[in-house]
Amino acid sequence: MTRIERLWVIQTTSTAADANTDEGFALELKRETPDGGWLSMPFPDLPHDERERGRTDQYEFVLPSEENFTLGNISGSFVRIRIRGDDAWLPSSVWVIARGPDQGEFTQWKLIAHATPWPRGDWFSTDTAEGQPTRLLRVPE
Repeated sequence: MTRIERLWVIQTTSTAADANTDEGFALELKRETPDGGWLSMPFPDLPHDERERGRTDQYEFVLPSEENFTLGNISGSFVRIRIRGDDAWLPSSVWVIARGPDQGEFTQWKLIAHATPWPRGDWFSTDTAEGQPTRLLRVPE
């Protein structure tokens, strides 16, 4: 199977009141090893104000070479996003795209998760009165 080298998360913040946030986030991938666990990678900082109402942001993640995620064994059931604070955030859509090794025109890509439209009441927050800190993403249909 083709090893995943990079992931992209493309997310748009809702235009609802107070949907924006300045909190940090992590992308988490479930390992299929006997000891299991989640690989957690912080979202990189972008050179502009991120997660503003109505704004679309794109993040690139390089997977550690020792991890064995492949295009065949990963899906939205194994991908989640975690907020790291209590300033709630509401997306309107989230997409996760995986890419194998660069092989020119033969490079393999896979849409592994998407949530579009995002459910309007599914806020992210460590304050459980406002939302949930972690949410799994859906598998493409």
